[in-house]
Amino acid sequence: ARHEAAIRRRGRRRVLMRLQAIGVDAEVAERAVARVFADVDEDRQIADALARRLRGAPVPGDPRERARLARWLLAQGFDGDRIRRALEKPGRAER
Repeated sequence: ARHEAAIRRRGRRRVLMRLQAIGVDAEVAERAVARVFADVDEDRQIADALARRLRGAPVPGDPRERARLARWLLAQGFDGDRIRRALEKPGRAER
């Protein structure tokens, strides 16, 4: 769980799905993910992912491009409400 969150920079949901996919019991996986993400700033994680994806460019104003970014972030396992807030912030993607 730590590897997926810190090294692969995945969101909570994707880490949980990965652990279950490799055969970790659902309850054990949930506890591991909760323990790992207790120390993770998920908003910062999303901002960092956006900065890497956009290479420092501003978050696009085009709704279709924002939707594309949102889908990509969802696929990385991040929470939809956090994604929405991150994409609503004006200016450059933070790193």
